[in-house]
Amino acid sequence: MQYAGFRVLPHFYAPRSWGLPLNLGFVAEFSFERPLFDQDTRQVELRGIIEKHVGRLQMDGNVVFDRALHGPGTRDGWDFEPSGRLAWQAWRTLTPSVEYYGYMGPVGNLLPRGQQIHLLFPGADWKFGWSFGVGLGATGAGSQVILKSRIEFEFERKHN
Repeated sequence: MQYAGFRVLPHFYAPRSWGLPLNLGFVAEFSFERPLFDQDTRQVELRGIIEKHVGRLQMDGNVVFDRALHGPGTRDGWDFEPSGRLAWQAWRTLTPSVEYYGYMGPVGNLLPRGQQIHLLFPGADWKFGWSFGVGLGATGAGSQVILKSRIEFEFERKHN
């Protein structure tokens, strides 16, 4: 096991008091990684979020644009990386899910389908802030099997 770097992800959501039929949000992720793991050691990701909960069913979609700020990829511009999640809150503490992550290439010049990356992650979220899953590649362009884990901390989340 090795230290790869860290990420800062401030989240912003439209207040529930607006009465929107969907939850809308925005995340500006800033990542700082070691060159051993990514030659583009500083990156920014802009993520538009759309969420809908119907009973126990949770649906999340993300429109993601990513760009390198330091490293050889700075000249490549913005990449398009959509993602999404379907989950079912089966128990109070555990929510099984299937997540999708894609990489389609540079905005304005998307890659051919065989060169795009499409990953499916069957997994689950545990109520105490831990998410885990096993990713399966749908094309030969990306990794074929990936283990993922995420730990989250919330600070003074207020529901309007």
